[in-house]
Parts: sequence; structure tokens; C-alpha cells
Amino acid sequence: MLLFGTALLASGLWLMRAVEPPILTAEAADISALQEAAIASCICRREGKPEDACTAMLNTARTAMLKRALGDTGPPPNMGDASACAPISTSSECYEFADGLHCITTGYDVIGASRDIPVREVCTLNEARAIENAQHLGWLGDDGEPPNPENPIEWQAANDRSSAALNEMLRSIIAGDPIPSAPQSDGCAG
Repeated sequence: MLLFGTALLASGLWLMRAVEPPILTAEAADISALQEAAIASCICRREGKPEDACTAMLNTARTAMLKRALGDTGPPPNMGDASACAPISTSSECYEFADGLHCITTGYDVIGASRDIPVREVCTLNEARAIENAQHLGWLGDDGEPPNPENPIEWQAANDRSSAALNEMLRSIIAGDPIPSAPQSDGCAG
């Protein structure tokens, strides 16, 4: 009976340790290295490399960051999240650190891209902003104004320009062309 009680006590202590708060801040745990690994993993997928190799890049960095943040107490709650925006839907992972909740972006899905473009994911904030900016500028007419909602011909032309601009930018990103720095937007990429 003593062994059983000791096992329960040891098990209970382990469970108590597993829910202790992280011992480091996000900066001290080097969450920036995890963000860099997320970008590298995304680029790996975009380049068509084996999925397991791309996933391993992120998993290795995640494990190292969690070990730094928590020691041997076990993983903190991880909250995955994705926005439901267009043309960019952002995927992220969030972790609780000693200084609060911090998130990394694991990729940006391009919503509304042409079906003939096999890759519909961008990896950096600048790429996501470039997609949003291209779509926005495509939506505007030659005068820089949005289409008249009462004019179906203008509306369709704006929609066609917007889609073409988004697809052209995505193709450029996939091809590895230099991407111009895009301004912060009101979209999901921010």
C-alpha cells in the first residue's frame, strides 16, 4: 500500500509541476528563433520539399524553445489560431511565458488565388502585406478610386484587376522574385 501511495504522491507532484508557469520570458526563451524556424519550415513547404523534413525544422525549434522556457516541467498550453480573412488568412501558435502570452506566425494562406497556382501560402509578413497591397491596388481604378457599387461593369472590372494582381504577386513570390516592401494594411496581415 505504501508503494501505491508513493506512486500516487509522485504522480501528483509530477502533475503539479506540469502546470507550473513558465520560468522564462518569451525573449529569454528565444521565441524569435521559433519564429525564424516557422518561416524556414513554410519556405521549405513552398519549395515542395518533403513535408516531414519541413515539419521537423519547426518541431526541433519548438522543442528547444519549450525546454528553455520550462526546463523539464513539460509543455505549456499551445493555442493554435487562424484568422478567417481574405486575401490573407494568418496561422499562428501562441504560448504562455512568464511575461504573458506570445505568438508566432506559422504561415499565411492566400485566399482567392487562382486554382492553377499550386502553392497558396506565403511565409513572411512582408509577403503577406505584398499580397494584400497588390489586391487592394488592383481593386482601385486608374483614378485610384474604388469602383462604383452601382455600376456592375466597373465592379466586375475591379474584381478582375484585383484577382489578377493577387495572382501575379503570388507567382512572383513563389518564383523567388524580390518583393517590394509593402505598407502596413488594415487587412489581417496588418
